[in-house]
Amino acid sequence: MKKSYVIFFVTLLFYACSGAKSFYKKGLKLEQAGMYEEASQMYLQSLTRNPNYIEAKIALKKTGQIVFDNRLGDVFKAHNSDNHKGAVYAYLKAQEFAEQVRRHNIELSAPPQYEQYFEKSKAKYLEALYKQAVDFLAVENFEAADPILAEIKKLDPNYKDVKTLKRTSANEPLYRNGLAEMQAKNYKQAYYYFDQIYQNDKSYKDVATLREKARKEAAITVSVLPFQNYTRFNGIERTIQGNVIASILALKSPFIDLVDRENLQTILDEQKFGLSGNVDEATAAKVGNLLGVKAVLIGKVTNFSENVGRLRSEEKIAYERYIAKEWNSTTNQYDNVTKHRRTSYREFYNDKDVSVTFEYQLISSETGRILASNVINKTLKDEVRYATYQGDTRNLFPGDANGVFWGSGEKNRFDRLFQARRELRPTNELVQNLYKQISDEVSADVYRAIGK
Repeated sequence: MKKSYVIFFVTLLFYACSGAKSFYKKGLKLEQAGMYEEASQMYLQSLTRNPNYIEAKIALKKTGQIVFDNRLGDVFKAHNSDNHKGAVYAYLKAQEFAEQVRRHNIELSAPPQYEQYFEKSKAKYLEALYKQAVDFLAVENFEAADPILAEIKKLDPNYKDVKTLKRTSANEPLYRNGLAEMQAKNYKQAYYYFDQIYQNDKSYKDVATLREKARKEAAITVSVLPFQNYTRFNGIERTIQGNVIASILALKSPFIDLVDRENLQTILDEQKFGLSGNVDEATAAKVGNLLGVKAVLIGKVTNFSENVGRLRSEEKIAYERYIAKEWNSTTNQYDNVTKHRRTSYREFYNDKDVSVTFEYQLISSETGRILASNVINKTLKDEVRYATYQGDTRNLFPGDANGVFWGSGEKNRFDRLFQARRELRPTNELVQNLYKQISDEVSADVYRAIGK
């Protein structure tokens, strides 16, 4: 194992060094053609593959300084022609290149006056940007001011009151849109506007209060009534109900307020309201009003079935490998010869399936209208297929009456039969999976109906 690791490491190192040399040679050709920018990039690539390549470092030091000087020259030209934006970005571009080279421990030199050109141009450019942004803010053109303030903040985060102005330009349009939607009673849309601000700037004005107010106005309070069970298996409806509640809560929708009524039955008893038997839309709506919620979720399990097959087995043909001795007339001695003799093994089969049918309705307490409904049929199947053999399965090969099935793929599939699982999964495991699928489907429907 250790030897293999060494070989792998040496191979990797060889390819890295080989690639480094290739890039270095390309750089030399470009340098000879006077294409210093491109040559520098080749030397950088070379050093990325082999950081200790001395020749590439020497070459990069030379061409890199030429490229750096050229970029600094662009700073001087732009500054002298009062192109302050050009001077600023030319200097930043030069510094970016110098940083690339510095990562390989190569320092490029720059006369101090270029930094002075940069600082002077930056001051004038920032002043012009700031004036432009303030003018836009004065007429409440926040969308136009925002990218300008973002650029100022990027060039100098502490420039004047740019942080405050940027906060206003980014948040105020959303804030005003939220207020407009609130006035129009479009509470969900208002919530989304306020939430955009809240996620980045919780303390902006009264956005936290307005966000919660919009959420409460848009939210629908939901109570889950006890599910009903029309099968002979006890407790299924309670388990599914628990899963449905957990799945709805996991959505974390701001617009679904699941009301937990621990004393639900007490309230209904006080009102002489029984829930035995089938609960229709009108009944559900009345219960919702009694509970003070906007919607109720009712459901019933109409089918639960489990079918377990009978373990079946079948004797099948296989071939056992063995070593025989055969006389070799050429060498006048016995040779060991690999042969295969027909034998048999036993293959077993079994299967199981569990099915559940669940019907539900989400009903508005205010109108009695069905907001969402579905009949969900879910089935999960499990099966086992395995084989047994009294001898050593390493010497056993698949085949039929015509002979052995050759090929590594055939042998691998055959071997897996003898290592396969022999017991069907417990019914409880399949059932829990089914309940999870049902609950996730119900919660997804509820979310589409009222949670978006």
